[in-house]
Amino acid sequence: MTTAAKAQSGMPLWTDPLLFPLAIAVVAADQISKYLITHWLPVDESFHLFGPLSLTHVINSGTAFGLFQNFTFVLTLASVVAVAVLLIFFRTQASQGRWFKLSLAFMLGGAIGNLIDRVAQGHVTDFIHVGWWPVFNIADSAVVVGLAMLMWWVFTAPSGHPSRWPGPPPEYRAGAAPDPGC
Repeated sequence: MTTAAKAQSGMPLWTDPLLFPLAIAVVAADQISKYLITHWLPVDESFHLFGPLSLTHVINSGTAFGLFQNFTFVLTLASVVAVAVLLIFFRTQASQGRWFKLSLAFMLGGAIGNLIDRVAQGHVTDFIHVGWWPVFNIADSAVVVGLAMLMWWVFTAPSGHPSRWPGPPPEYRAGAAPDPGC
């Protein structure tokens, strides 16, 4: 592990100038928009904006596309695990560069935004409706954007580039002896 990576892995996450502010901005935008929708548009009502875009207030107790309805406890637990995995992933791979951090920030903010809904209400509020696509929210969009950015980064960074994810550090690889310097 490089000295910079060791220093980064010891830093509190909220001191990262990219990850924390962007994740908080995603959570704030998500929660504010959901608050406005729940107080402005009754459930199952729709307001056409333009073209195929409408605001449609939907209660979703499932996952994306309305799958696994009424599995609130399992989905809440899965969301907690996803947030923990993203945080661990960031801590172990923090030196991977700006695109990597941006992608994790979007995914983390989106996961936390929907987790807040599940814990507070037992469901997620969805409201963005585009044509035939299922209704979604800002948190869902952030997760998808973050995942797309991560995939772009993984497949376009040149092999050997310092920001290319080489896999877990040696101390996390199966069968590897931990580095006593960590």
